[in-house]
Amino acid sequence: MFYLNQHSSKSTCRNEQDYWSYNNIRKFEYINSNNMFINDFDNFPIRLTNLHELDIALPIGNYFWSIISSWNQLISLNISINGNENNVYFQLQKFLDQTPHLYSLKFSNWNDLNMILFQKLKSKSIRRLHFTELRITCRQYFERNECSALINSALGKQCEVLIIPIANEILAVDIAENMIKLR
Repeated sequence: MFYLNQHSSKSTCRNEQDYWSYNNIRKFEYINSNNMFINDFDNFPIRLTNLHELDIALPIGNYFWSIISSWNQLISLNISINGNENNVYFQLQKFLDQTPHLYSLKFSNWNDLNMILFQKLKSKSIRRLHFTELRITCRQYFERNECSALINSALGKQCEVLIIPIANEILAVDIAENMIKLR
């Protein structure tokens, strides 16, 4: 049994270090906001050793990088963007650089995505891109300029599976004709 909040932790394990290392957790959601206890994770030496899926809000603090001891198993990354573009894209590229088997990249709030900076992202392993907008107050469909940026991006050129809300059928044809690796 394990318990954690912003002030303390408690485990029923005899050895205090036993409960800090988790090799059976496959999916982890990491929310970084001012009111979440997770900002204080640097006080708890948690290690995830076999993570396959990660849902994360960027930007994150430097303490996060020590939580995951191996990035080799990560195959799916779901990103929410919360401000500070330059730092967010630096951190996102750092994720991509450290995850050699990352297959799927999802953006949960694509309206905050700077498509110019998106075009600079690189990863040799990503084959699936998923864009969704969870906030109803935001635009729900990709327009021509976003589709063009996606088509011309390094990630778009190698994409095999694409899940994207688009404004009209003409854009769908344009994507299908220009993203030649789509299945």
